[in-house]
Amino acid sequence: MKPQAMHTALSCGLALAFAAPAFAQQPTTIPGEGGPDIASVFSQSFGMDFAHGALRAGGPGYKAVFDSAGMEYTPALGASAPMNYPVRLTLTSIKRGETTLYDAATAKAASPQQEGMVASYKHGDGVVETFEARVEGVKHNFTFASAPAGVGDLVVECRLATQLAASHGNCDQGLSLQLAGIGAVEIGAVVGIDAAGQSSSGGMSYDGSSVRFVLPATYVDQAAYPMVLDPIISTTALINTNAAKDPDVAFDESFDDYLVVWEHQFSQLDIDVRGQKVDTLGALVTTQIFITAQSGHEINPSVGNVDAGSDYFVAFQNGASPFGPWDIRGLRVDGGTVTTTSATIDVAATTANETTPDVSGDNTSIGGSLDGCIIVFDDGTGISATKVDVSTAAVVAGPITLSAASTASKPAISKSGGIDGRHLIIWERDFTTDRDVRGALVDRDLNVLDSSISIETSAALDGYNGDVDGDGTQWLVAFQQSESGNSGPCDVLCRRLVWNGSAVATPSGSEVIEGAPGIDERDPAIGYLGSKYVAAWAADRKSVV
Repeated sequence: MKPQAMHTALSCGLALAFAAPAFAQQPTTIPGEGGPDIASVFSQSFGMDFAHGALRAGGPGYKAVFDSAGMEYTPALGASAPMNYPVRLTLTSIKRGETTLYDAATAKAASPQQEGMVASYKHGDGVVETFEARVEGVKHNFTFASAPAGVGDLVVECRLATQLAASHGNCDQGLSLQLAGIGAVEIGAVVGIDAAGQSSSGGMSYDGSSVRFVLPATYVDQAAYPMVLDPIISTTALINTNAAKDPDVAFDESFDDYLVVWEHQFSQLDIDVRGQKVDTLGALVTTQIFITAQSGHEINPSVGNVDAGSDYFVAFQNGASPFGPWDIRGLRVDGGTVTTTSATIDVAATTANETTPDVSGDNTSIGGSLDGCIIVFDDGTGISATKVDVSTAAVVAGPITLSAASTASKPAISKSGGIDGRHLIIWERDFTTDRDVRGALVDRDLNVLDSSISIETSAALDGYNGDVDGDGTQWLVAFQQSESGNSGPCDVLCRRLVWNGSAVATPSGSEVIEGAPGIDERDPAIGYLGSKYVAAWAADRKSVV
């Protein structure tokens, strides 16, 4: 199951809660029914952490990496940007008049030290350079513990390397590094702030290769120390970049909160996967998680929770270009420390194109000590499934084939197998003139319990874009169906399925959740909340003629 459609739809479409049938087993904890506000997660999540071999920071409009040479800041300009446009900022010198306080050519390179949201570099003589991760960008400071030696203006010079364009010369109000018509990286105006709270505007200039931050001599002479020189670096989007999209959500009963994962697009050539813990009231828990950070395309993320260890497993589709070839990869996220705690592993990485993963967790041990999740995916020739031991981040079973039809696609799996460990998997199959929703049932060890489940097979009307959730004994499947003639607007329907001890039965027919004539209802999602389901979908309120 991919609840991302549900939460996206809550902001742009409709949602309906309705009672579930009496189930044989009920979870001991029912997650907050509202769930995380995905739009708020996208707009508020930021963080700094050592991940994937480097100190990194990120927010809605950027990602940054820190090394001994300084900071590389990459704006999230979205799909309109043909490639990444990083801005590399490296301190080269600090001077006051004729006195050199720091010279990178002779100084020993300093590695960044992290404290919370701040990366710091000690440059000697009481000078500390810091980069503070914020939701809007990175605040770049130079702190002087005591009055700098020398006479005259205080000048901090940094080498600035970027392919973004900017006017040369004085830029006292700030420097704008632009990608025409798409967006910009903004370096704010310089301000000096002393220990007494007295501030002074500074100056800035750019010559095409270096930027100079200047505080006037009169302020430097009179300031109470320590004193801070203070610009901020941020991203401005001139168009709607839609950098964050395609989220998925899983719930952890131990901590009573969610993990949200999503794609974050920086350009046509670079999409990362990020994560954020959110409590049941919608508040962000700890900081942003950098699930991937390498260049290339990491898309279609999905997450499942294994409550036996309070771990999550995040799977995603990975390719070197927008055209693939695609593999499925993934890694473990610790629900307690909220960090990636395993190397990225290959879930499915053959010469075929493996796409559109969906993850189901389990709250029961597998084989006594293994914490498992099941990942379903499209392997190019049908639908397959693999089991991963989350505690070791290793593939332990599969892949098995659930459908060998090359026209089968868009698999979805219920988020949990319940106490009995039965996972319902669905997909759509294209018969050229008709699309159907089909399914299979597996147990937590990937044994197939029912290999051929017909969910929606009307020859007259298409059924597709399905989603599923349930408790391992009963499930609800939602899908999109054309109103007539397999074209034009769609309605959202659902169907109940039940395990009868030997197979999956459909005790009743499909029911319409939303079927307003002429209104296009699409992209349904189902969430099982213990005592009820929530169904959601996007709705185009324009009448279709």
